Amino acid sequence: GYYPQVDFMNAVDKFMGEPYNEERWAKMQSIPVETLMNKVITYYPNNSIYTPLYTPFVDEDDNPIIDENHPFEYQFEDDGTITGGTDLKVVGIVKPKSNIRYGSLKTGFYYTDEFVKQFIIDNLTSEISTFIRDYVAAKALEGTKVQGYTSGKATVGGTTITYGIYYDQTFYNKGEEITQTVFLGDSSGTGLIAALLGSPVYTLTPRHVGGGETPSSISIYPKSFKDKYLVTNYLDKWNGDENIVLKEKTIPPSMREEIKYVDNLEVIIALINGIIDIVTIALVAFTALSLVVSTVMIAIITYVSVMERIKEIGVIRSMGGRKRDVSHLFNVETFIIGGLAGLFGIALTYIFEFIMNITVGAIYKLGMIVDLTPLTAGIVILVSIILTSISGLIPAASAARKDPVEALRTE
Repeated sequence: GYYPQVDFMNAVDKFMGEPYNEERWAKMQSIPVETLMNKVITYYPNNSIYTPLYTPFVDEDDNPIIDENHPFEYQFEDDGTITGGTDLKVVGIVKPKSNIRYGSLKTGFYYTDEFVKQFIIDNLTSEISTFIRDYVAAKALEGTKVQGYTSGKATVGGTTITYGIYYDQTFYNKGEEITQTVFLGDSSGTGLIAALLGSPVYTLTPRHVGGGETPSSISIYPKSFKDKYLVTNYLDKWNGDENIVLKEKTIPPSMREEIKYVDNLEVIIALINGIIDIVTIALVAFTALSLVVSTVMIAIITYVSVMERIKEIGVIRSMGGRKRDVSHLFNVETFIIGGLAGLFGIALTYIFEFIMNITVGAIYKLGMIVDLTPLTAGIVILVSIILTSISGLIPAASAARKDPVEALRTE
């Protein structure tokens, strides 16, 4: 009821690679909100869709018989009329707020809890679901493992018969016809008759007709990262090799089926971390280059300072100063330069941190997006002092080696 039948079939044709109406398909891609609001969609339970047919099977002598394993067939009403439906009205459309970039709900229809419960009951107790479950159960008693109930059309002795659950609609049986030998009596291969199959075979399980009450998937929305890791750690433990105690009962690994889960948040985090790692590597490379350049420049500045103070060096040496005293003089200067440079850089960082947090962090409600801890600040200052001290070692050693007499003569 969401689309008219002709539009739905046009969409099926498109996805099956058949010729389709492009204008109709384009129209289906943009539906006004006003069209969806208050739209009435009819829900039909299984017992309204499928009706039992008592077409007997045919044995090798073309004598009509009814196979006890296949007492019924099902198909749509021949005249196309379906009764017993329930009208469902669209009463609201949910979408994220304008300031929310990511929503937690998938697209599609959402129903009330009462309707979901009624839907499950209708399908679990429907005649077609009961028939399939009884068939699978009967085969299990015979020792035959069957996942579902086979259906299709077969030709025997020139007579075409339908068996299993057959849909009297062309799009259900669409596709290339195949010819193969099948056994109608028993899906394990030992049947009453062999037939040439003229159309695709469908193996139907209770879940295909809404007859399964076990959830196919469960969505978990933790309130915090801490809760998320509690969930994923438990699932990993369940899939592991250790025994698990659940409600005072020990469950060994052999009694547990693997739970396959997708941690969407972890996927996003891994993607973001990958991008951050790439950016970090690039920034570290540029930073390392800038540190090398700055170290060389400090060394040059210190060397220039030595050249301008040669006479001062000569005075110090002539008054009894040792080489190490001259060296310490320039080493202390580079130490002070490194400390002041580190303090200046940290001060600028804290100013930019404050500006970023009250602007970008507040606008996008991200809170504190930049946080330079005191420990990190101390490490940065220490690194700055070490680099400048290293850069001044060679000029300081050069100053210490100056001859006092030659240094005093230098103008």
